[in-house]
Amino acid sequence: MVRVTKELIQSRAEHNEGMLSNLEELSMHMQHLEKLEMFDKLCRNLKILLLQNNVISKIENLNALKRLEHLNISLNILERVEGLEGCESLEKLDLTLNFIGDLLSLETLRKNANLHELTLRGNPCSRYKGYRHFVIYTLPQLRTLDGMPVAQTEVILARQEMEKNQLRDSIERQQAEFFREWQSRDRVKRLDEYLAEAGEEDEDETLRKLWSEKGKDSPELRILMSELSLRQSKKDEKPKTEKKERALFNSKGNPLNVNDSNLKFELTEDLSRSCLVLKIFLAKSFDTSDMDADIQPWYIRVSNKRGLIFQITLLHEVCPDKTKAERSLATGNLIITAPLAQELLVSQKTDDFERFKNFKISKKNAIENVTVYESADIPQEVAMDLSEVPELEEIE
Repeated sequence: MVRVTKELIQSRAEHNEGMLSNLEELSMHMQHLEKLEMFDKLCRNLKILLLQNNVISKIENLNALKRLEHLNISLNILERVEGLEGCESLEKLDLTLNFIGDLLSLETLRKNANLHELTLRGNPCSRYKGYRHFVIYTLPQLRTLDGMPVAQTEVILARQEMEKNQLRDSIERQQAEFFREWQSRDRVKRLDEYLAEAGEEDEDETLRKLWSEKGKDSPELRILMSELSLRQSKKDEKPKTEKKERALFNSKGNPLNVNDSNLKFELTEDLSRSCLVLKIFLAKSFDTSDMDADIQPWYIRVSNKRGLIFQITLLHEVCPDKTKAERSLATGNLIITAPLAQELLVSQKTDDFERFKNFKISKKNAIENVTVYESADIPQEVAMDLSEVPELEEIE
């Protein structure tokens, strides 16, 4: 089966550019997961976690998710409710179509004061006589149970039945009877056991037989079906084609402008200080250790560990060994200050920037001897032909 890893979570968090520290919503449905792990270590700011249609047998390692508001763990193989006491912000919990027979385990949810919506449809416990009144009494914070609003009359009736000790006694008897039958159920073996018995020659026939001869729904059967589905998907998986390397230079060897993430930035040409200043607007939560800056005389490149690249060509040569890259603690912006290789006369300042058709001069930001060029998206095909750059005269 599939283990929860950092790489798997990142692949499901592409809407957040793979960043986990500030991830608020994550869908892990139909991933063949057997165990809950890593969420409490990698993405503690989750508000919505969707885990439906896996083979999870136990709720665990979620208590650190203090901001979690919505948890969907329907269509799994849970047999009791547990491990959610620390999720203090939890408002909505969906446990549809599991194998929860331990109705008394719902008492662990009393500490979840914000839990207003609970769904237990399709579980064995939902067939107990008096089930709805017991849940309403046990969890007075609920407003909706199994998609139906909790009426005030139901609250009163539930209280009266519990005060007579009739309801709890009835639930305990029904639960004990269910467990006796549950323990004596026929158990389906795991896929590797069936295959080991069949041998390699009969593997395909065994797989076809298992698909066609489905028995009574049970945790073991769901695990077997998940294993079969995972095996089939791997079999049908097309071999991965090698990813084409990103073009960073044109056929003449000149650098291209690249902005994979459409980052907003400003390029400031400050002749009074004889330098170029590149400011890239980044969120404060963006991890500096994930970035790499490469400063060359005629271009600046910033990349991250996921392979996303920002590259901008320069109209003036700079000194890479004297260039400084810093992160602003206040804003999170990356500021790269690159001294010019040769000082320029103000009259020689390049103003046309014809090869940067997406650039626009920001008049409100322009001061004497300083021009700010802005763009949120530079097309890759725009390149600077270094052969056409005029020679710069030194100031005497």
